[in-house]
Amino acid sequence: MHVIFVGPTGVHHALIAAHIFMGNLHSNDYRFIEHYGDIRLDSKGELLYVGQTAEGVKVYTFGAGPNHELAPAIIAGFRDLFGFGERDLIARAVSVPGNLWLYVLSYLPP
Repeated sequence: MHVIFVGPTGVHHALIAAHIFMGNLHSNDYRFIEHYGDIRLDSKGELLYVGQTAEGVKVYTFGAGPNHELAPAIIAGFRDLFGFGERDLIARAVSVPGNLWLYVLSYLPP
């Protein structure tokens, strides 16, 4: 099974959600999460492999921009088109108040 957490970026809230899902977020200090805030990595537009749960579920994040809430439906459509089921792949949008502001601010130059 594969799980994809989709947010405006794949390196902020989606990444935190992925670590919570895997059960390995033990602090609110997100600076120590690998790839947290790495906009260069996020701008590649690729899935980010986060890790694997004890049950063998492979966990990814994906940054889909301001329309990130549409991405899980699109991913599910491709999943169904290619003959896979929900037992193979699940995509969930991660949304928190203000996350679109974070998306915009993360691309401003330092």
